Amino acid sequence: MHEKDSQAERYVKIDNNLAQHGELSLTAIGLSTHIQSLPTGADVSIKALAQRFTEGEARIASALRELEAHGYLPRTRERLPSGRSSPVRCRTTSRSPSA
Repeated sequence: MHEKDSQAERYVKIDNNLAQHGELSLTAIGLSTHIQSLPTGADVSIKALAQRFTEGEARIASALRELEAHGYLPRTRERLPSGRSSPVRCRTTSRSPSA
Protein backbone atom coordinates (compact mmCIF):
# COMPACT_ATOMS: atom_id res chain seq x y z
CA MET A 1 0.00 0.00 0.00
CA HIS A 2 1.32 3.41 -0.97
CA GLU A 3 1.42 6.38 1.41
CA LYS A 4 1.52 9.67 -0.48
CA ASP A 5 3.98 12.37 0.44
CA SER A 6 2.18 15.68 0.93
CA GLN A 7 1.98 17.29 -2.48
CA ALA A 8 -0.67 18.91 -4.59
CA GLU A 9 -3.14 16.41 -6.02
CA ARG A 10 -2.81 17.29 -9.70
CA TYR A 11 0.91 17.04 -10.26
CA VAL A 12 4.03 15.28 -9.10
CA LYS A 13 7.11 17.29 -8.16
CA ILE A 14 10.31 15.31 -8.68
CA ASP A 15 13.58 16.34 -7.08
CA ASN A 16 16.52 16.58 -9.49
CA ASN A 17 18.44 14.12 -7.29
CA LEU A 18 15.97 11.41 -8.31
CA ALA A 19 15.44 12.56 -11.90
CA GLN A 20 19.18 12.70 -12.58
CA HIS A 21 20.37 9.89 -10.31
CA GLY A 22 23.42 8.27 -11.87
CA GLU A 23 22.93 4.80 -10.39
CA LEU A 24 19.19 4.28 -10.86
CA SER A 25 17.76 2.77 -14.03
CA LEU A 26 15.27 4.69 -16.11
CA THR A 27 12.72 2.04 -15.12
CA ALA A 28 13.28 2.79 -11.42
CA ILE A 29 13.04 6.56 -11.91
CA GLY A 30 9.88 6.22 -14.00
CA LEU A 31 8.31 3.79 -11.58
CA SER A 32 9.01 6.11 -8.66
CA THR A 33 7.39 8.97 -10.57
CA HIS A 34 4.31 6.86 -11.29
CA ILE A 35 3.97 5.67 -7.68
CA GLN A 36 4.22 9.25 -6.40
CA SER A 37 1.35 10.25 -8.69
CA LEU A 38 -0.99 7.71 -7.08
CA PRO A 39 -3.34 8.47 -4.18
CA THR A 40 -2.63 7.23 -0.68
CA GLY A 41 -3.74 3.63 -0.33
CA ALA A 42 -3.16 2.71 -3.96
CA ASP A 43 -2.03 -0.84 -4.62
CA VAL A 44 1.63 -0.65 -5.63
CA SER A 45 2.32 -4.35 -5.45
CA ILE A 46 4.51 -5.91 -8.08
CA LYS A 47 1.49 -7.69 -9.56
CA ALA A 48 -0.59 -4.49 -9.73
CA LEU A 49 2.24 -2.54 -11.36
CA ALA A 50 2.90 -5.36 -13.85
CA GLN A 51 -0.77 -5.25 -14.89
CA ARG A 52 -0.46 -1.52 -15.56
CA PHE A 53 2.85 -1.51 -17.46
CA THR A 54 4.47 -3.62 -20.15
CA GLU A 55 7.50 -4.37 -17.95
CA GLY A 56 7.15 -7.77 -16.36
CA GLU A 57 7.12 -8.60 -12.67
CA ALA A 58 10.87 -9.32 -12.58
CA ARG A 59 11.79 -5.93 -14.04
CA ILE A 60 9.38 -4.09 -11.75
CA ALA A 61 10.67 -5.98 -8.70
CA SER A 62 14.22 -5.06 -9.69
CA ALA A 63 13.29 -1.38 -10.04
CA LEU A 64 11.60 -1.40 -6.62
CA ARG A 65 14.72 -2.97 -5.08
CA GLU A 66 16.87 -0.24 -6.68
CA LEU A 67 14.66 2.47 -5.21
CA GLU A 68 14.71 0.80 -1.81
CA ALA A 69 18.49 0.34 -1.86
CA HIS A 70 19.02 4.03 -2.62
CA GLY A 71 16.57 5.21 0.05
CA TYR A 72 13.78 6.40 -2.24
CA LEU A 73 11.31 3.66 -1.26
CA PRO A 74 11.34 2.64 2.39
CA ARG A 75 9.19 -0.49 2.68
CA THR A 76 7.91 -2.06 5.90
CA ARG A 77 6.07 -5.23 6.71
CA GLU A 78 4.52 -5.80 10.13
CA ARG A 79 3.59 -9.00 11.91
CA LEU A 80 -0.15 -9.12 12.63
CA PRO A 81 -1.51 -10.52 15.92
CA SER A 82 -2.58 -13.59 13.93
CA GLY A 83 1.09 -14.25 13.11
CA ARG A 84 0.64 -13.43 9.42
CA SER A 85 2.51 -10.61 7.71
CA SER A 86 0.75 -7.40 6.77
CA PRO A 87 0.81 -6.07 3.23
CA VAL A 88 4.00 -4.16 2.44
CA ARG A 89 3.68 -0.46 3.12
CA CYS A 90 5.85 1.99 1.25
CA ARG A 91 6.31 5.73 1.16
CA THR A 92 8.02 7.12 -1.90
CA THR A 93 9.98 10.30 -1.94
CA SER A 94 11.70 12.18 -4.70
CA ARG A 95 13.92 14.02 -2.23
CA SER A 96 17.45 12.83 -1.83
CA PRO A 97 17.62 10.47 1.16
CA SER A 98 20.86 12.14 2.23
CA ALA A 99 19.35 15.64 2.13
